[in-house]
Amino acid sequence: MIKLIIIIVILILVVSYFGINIQQVATSPASQGNFSYVWNGAVHLWDTYLAGPLTYAWNTVGTALWKAFMQGVQNVKVNQSIPNSTVYPQATGQ
Repeated sequence: MIKLIIIIVILILVVSYFGINIQQVATSPASQGNFSYVWNGAVHLWDTYLAGPLTYAWNTVGTALWKAFMQGVQNVKVNQSIPNSTVYPQATGQ
């Protein structure tokens, strides 16, 4: 986290060294148009291609993972051990 803050401060100093006013760049009509274009593209990508498959994946796999996670939390809460056979099936001896 500290690394990220230091990098951001260095980037701001470099931009300032070259005389670029970040506020003017962010509020300029060209920047606003570019951000709007990218945002609309991302929304279109989500609505057209990603929403269906990711929603389906969440409703199937994500729900099962969430239930398993909550069961683990309940086991810890009541100080129970998780049975080996359900988490890590034991191999039969040879």
